[in-house]
Amino acid sequence: MKKLLLIISVVCFLQTKAQYVTILDTHFAAYLDSLVPAAMNGNQMDTTSPALTTITTLSIMSRSINDITGVQYFKSLRYLYCGNNYDTTNLNAITFLPPYPIHSFI
Repeated sequence: MKKLLLIISVVCFLQTKAQYVTILDTHFAAYLDSLVPAAMNGNQMDTTSPALTTITTLSIMSRSINDITGVQYFKSLRYLYCGNNYDTTNLNAITFLPPYPIHSFI
């Protein structure tokens, strides 16, 4: 019985272990650190953090972001605002969207 409980505990621990990915764009990493600090450690993002996986709307407009790799881990994301507004000094230059079935792009 003790062996069975130990095996179950180990399996549960391995399944809940944090999964980190590197956010390459320093501006995107800084924004995520301000938005979901519990999910960030420097430019490393914990893809299993509830702080990250429950976000439904993400607005990164005019933040000098060029690469949004990592956005595919926002499992509840429905809206991604990634354009530029009237701030011409911090323009985004995103040329690639990571493969992810995001419901709406604006």
